[in-house]
Amino acid sequence: MKRSNAIAEEMQQIETVDMLAETFKGISSHHISRLKSQVLQSKEFFAELWTIYTGLRENPRQQSQRNISKPGKTVDVIVTAEGGLSGDIDRKLVDWMLEKYDAETHDIIVLGHHGVLQLAQAGVEIKKYYKVPDQDVTRIDPGRIIDDVLEYENAMVFYQTYVTLGVQDIKSIDLFESVHQLGQETGTTSERITFANYIFEPDFWKVVSYMESIMMGVALSQAILESKLAQYASRFNAMSAAHEKAQDITSDLRLSYRRAQRAESDERTREIINGMRHGR
Repeated sequence: MKRSNAIAEEMQQIETVDMLAETFKGISSHHISRLKSQVLQSKEFFAELWTIYTGLRENPRQQSQRNISKPGKTVDVIVTAEGGLSGDIDRKLVDWMLEKYDAETHDIIVLGHHGVLQLAQAGVEIKKYYKVPDQDVTRIDPGRIIDDVLEYENAMVFYQTYVTLGVQDIKSIDLFESVHQLGQETGTTSERITFANYIFEPDFWKVVSYMESIMMGVALSQAILESKLAQYASRFNAMSAAHEKAQDITSDLRLSYRRAQRAESDERTREIINGMRHGR
């Protein structure tokens, strides 16, 4: 049986882990509340853009022509955590993406260093990596990523979604099609924006193309925000599980500590009695 002082040291270590888990859980809860607000703001902004876009296009589902420099190729954009405190959801997301991955026809752009590490462990090469700020994801510039994406014929985004605090899921979207999918959730303008009532600089199609790239950037930003929201929820759940585990271990250690103290007390009593007997 362990000595009581060794058990006491072990209890102190577990209590420290428990305190850290509670701290991370509180931080995650704060970020979840903030990111929910940002997701709503992003959706409202997209709705405003869509209203203008549908005023420009008779058929919003028909995109302007893109200069595709990599025809026949698909880019997979995967959104993961920057660090490793996101539970196991990144692992599930990477495994799911790799089920659809073809090294001959697909390139991978990774957002978040955790995804880089996981793909390296799987022996999969990536095309580019973008850092995702842990504190303020709005600092990431989606325009740079969209510029890369527009070179490809197809673009898929793989990310985590927040269902409830206790449930997170994984999802993929076709980035070029997602603009129209998001647009279905908004209304359309009754006013047509035409050459008769507006002047387009430098020309109509460049304005339309620019708006499409901005809306794709907003769609990608929403995926990043939802992914980060899910990561914090997964972290919250992981820290909650760690807290409960630490409480169970501490309870067992307290019981072992009391038993060790009793055993040590009994041992000292026996030594005293034996010493008195030998002293006679």
